[in-house]
Amino acid sequence: MGDGPARVDVALFGRDRELGLLDALLEAAARREAQSVLVTGVVGVGKTALTRHAADRRPRTSVLAGACLPLVSIAVPLLAVRSLLRSAPASAAAAPQNAGTGIPDLARLDDWLSGLCAEQPVVVLVDDLQWADQATLDVLTFLIAGPAARRLAILATIRSDEVGDDHVLQRWLADIRRLPRVTEIGLGPLDHDATAAQISSLLGQVVHTALVDDVFARSGGNPYLSRLIVQGLAPTARRIDAELPRDLRTAVLGTWSRLASAAREATTALAVAGVPLAPAELAFALPVGESRVRGALQAAAGVGLVETRTDGTYWFVHPLSAEVLEGSLPAERRRSLHAAFAMFLETRGARGDLRTATAVADHWNRGGIPIAAYRSALRAADIAESSGAWLDALRMLERAASLWDRDRGDDVTAILRRRIGAARNAGALQAELGAIDALLGAPGEGSSGADAAEVSRLLLRRIHLRFMNGNAFFDLEETRRAVAAAPPGTTAHASALAELAHAGAWHGDPAAPENARRALDEARAHDDDATLSYALTANAMQAVLAEDGARGLELAEAGAEAALRARDWLALGHAALWEANACETWAAQSYASRVGVRSAQMREQGAPHAYIAWLAGNQAMSSLAAGDWEECAVRLREALASDPGPVGDVQARLTAARLAALQGRQREAEQHLARAEELFEVTSDFLAHPFDPIRAEVRLGGHDPGGAQDAAQRGIAAEGMPPTMCEWLLPLAARAIADRIGATRDAGGDTRSIQDELEAFVAAHPDIIRDFGNSTPLWESQIHALGALYASERARGLADADESERWIVAADALVTACLPWEQAYARRRAAEALLVRDGDRLRGADQLRRGLVLAQTLAAAPIESELRALARRARVALATPAPVDGDRLSAVAITPRERDILSLVVAGRTYGEIARELVISEKTVSTHISHLLGKTGTANRIELAGFAERALSAQDG
Repeated sequence: MGDGPARVDVALFGRDRELGLLDALLEAAARREAQSVLVTGVVGVGKTALTRHAADRRPRTSVLAGACLPLVSIAVPLLAVRSLLRSAPASAAAAPQNAGTGIPDLARLDDWLSGLCAEQPVVVLVDDLQWADQATLDVLTFLIAGPAARRLAILATIRSDEVGDDHVLQRWLADIRRLPRVTEIGLGPLDHDATAAQISSLLGQVVHTALVDDVFARSGGNPYLSRLIVQGLAPTARRIDAELPRDLRTAVLGTWSRLASAAREATTALAVAGVPLAPAELAFALPVGESRVRGALQAAAGVGLVETRTDGTYWFVHPLSAEVLEGSLPAERRRSLHAAFAMFLETRGARGDLRTATAVADHWNRGGIPIAAYRSALRAADIAESSGAWLDALRMLERAASLWDRDRGDDVTAILRRRIGAARNAGALQAELGAIDALLGAPGEGSSGADAAEVSRLLLRRIHLRFMNGNAFFDLEETRRAVAAAPPGTTAHASALAELAHAGAWHGDPAAPENARRALDEARAHDDDATLSYALTANAMQAVLAEDGARGLELAEAGAEAALRARDWLALGHAALWEANACETWAAQSYASRVGVRSAQMREQGAPHAYIAWLAGNQAMSSLAAGDWEECAVRLREALASDPGPVGDVQARLTAARLAALQGRQREAEQHLARAEELFEVTSDFLAHPFDPIRAEVRLGGHDPGGAQDAAQRGIAAEGMPPTMCEWLLPLAARAIADRIGATRDAGGDTRSIQDELEAFVAAHPDIIRDFGNSTPLWESQIHALGALYASERARGLADADESERWIVAADALVTACLPWEQAYARRRAAEALLVRDGDRLRGADQLRRGLVLAQTLAAAPIESELRALARRARVALATPAPVDGDRLSAVAITPRERDILSLVVAGRTYGEIARELVISEKTVSTHISHLLGKTGTANRIELAGFAERALSAQDG
């Protein structure tokens, strides 16, 4: 390596394709096929980071680095070339230069570079060719056109946004592109996923999707701008700060500040306009003519600040430029420009156009004219509602509500009702809840503008939204208020009764079944699909809890179809989950598949993402439990692809935390769990979400058995219906206590008190906690298998003589239960007990290998690592036996039985292991191996295995 610029450890995101291409080109150069690469892209897109990263990870390579600079008042010929020469390895001969000038002689320079390439591969990095002088370009042309058979790669970066049609570099590029072995890589912005990975890395944890959306919308995927935007943000932030970081403003304004005053004024006015405009339109707000505005915009386009669109309008290349430029204006000038654009847009007409209407409303508001802003916001909301643009409608209605003045005599409750409708259609759960709270007034009070039935419906919707937003879990008292408020015989009363039955079931209310029956009777008296759906699902829930799965399925399917007709997505989500519950336990792929059918219907019908994410999170959790972690990852990505809303976000984060913990990504697991806990005001009380079991698993992954035990015992103590994943709580608690015993024993401490604690715990909780619901063969097998796991953990903690047998029984039961993660863990414990304590090598090796195969399939890195370490300590061969083709061993005639034995010998199996696997005696194995030794002329098993491997390898060759 040279003495040049220090290596940088750059984290790259979303550049796998480009990095792979660079790697291939650098590898070709290392094989004496000289390469030249031009990496182009706008400023901040990561050109330098990519080339430096690709060069730095090349082994035994000299890297020469130099950069061109935008010098204005002085000229330094060959600046980048001089830097390259200074960065040469200290061990290299001095770079040739002409005496006095310091300018290298091209022929001597080329010879010197060839000498370096003879010693080891050389990578030449040249940054920012758009600022290169002609002499530098001539040197690069000479080097690029040099000998093809040398270990040289030249990587040059170019800011494409600063190379206009008349730039001096264009002619050079035209010539260079015609040379052989020249590759051009255009580097575009990062996509949404790569931006999310970058931000999470910068902030140190998995960040909220809403923050990624906000940053991506502002930066356009430019990694440099994204980094500046999130500078100083808390990892829990959901939005970027209103005040953009100073470094970001400086970076964005750099090009703008070098423009002439006319171009600066025109682009600033364009930024305030907030939409692409033609020069004639922009001239309306400026005291100059159209031709001068056109010239100013063309100058800005020449430096890459704005670009010309196909319709003749101009807009900024980087989305942030407009925001930063507007923010740099004095307040009075900013307001006057906004008012001018508002008047211009209103004068221009197109009142029925949503984009124009919202722009008018925004300009009046930012221009500080409240009356005009209020009226224009309502007009824009009208247009948005009629066109189904619910997010725009919601924004305009929220604006109108904030500007409402009671002295005008307008009815604010009408605006609030419209806000509720817009938010519901948009899936904006927090906004809808806020509007309902505003309409109802303070808790405990009704709204003067609402009748009794409306108050009841609003109370019910608030209960549902508090659940979806993680504020409260189906409040029973609030539901009773809704029933009391609803006039008997109305749809509101039937809906309230259905919710009372639903909430009551979760909280153990004995009146819940009767309330469900009454709700359905009343709902059938009305022609209202939404009310019918909630009533049907409440009864489906009761049927499932009464273990009448067939009846529950019938009711839930009818509830789902009614919800689809009503386009009530919350109702459909509830029906979908109880439809699946009626058929199978949640920890099954068939459960995930049923939920997936309804999730697909939501997508087809255009449901808001929050509801789709809710079901996708449930699908992911079920797929994970069943061992299909790749499908789980797909569903998690679907759920988190946009803002999933709190309930969908929590479901996905908990599942992501469990997946990460099981696969050994502990930091990621803790981050996902922390995000889930931040999103909900209460956690353990949310019985539908497995906070406590997953907390316990994450704590165990982090070697915190005390924290795992606390989490599991919180779940065990939950009141009302047992929480989801309750069946796992006792095995997890016992595992945590057993881990504490093991840690104490390893430290030489007295374990008796902790063992007494374990005995007392098992005595207090002798049986696995059963969730309520329809009994199925799979669920019963899971209860049995988890019970066996619980017994095994107790045996481990108490060092029972039958511990190994209990682990084998548990592992085999977990096969039937289709719980592969737990099975892999049980195999690991069985192998450990058999090999370490019992000294049973044959059975221990069998359990170890079976566990290892499963751990590899699941990508369960912690278990795989523990099993491999155990195999090393116990000297257990892990090679998988491969069939030996006797016909290919042409020099040796072997029988079919000898062929089977030879394959196991090659895999490193002992006599006893071979006998056990082939169900023959060790004596028979010994006899066959003696025959094989004689036939092959080898002295022992090791030589025999080597002979077979060499023979087969030769045949393959």
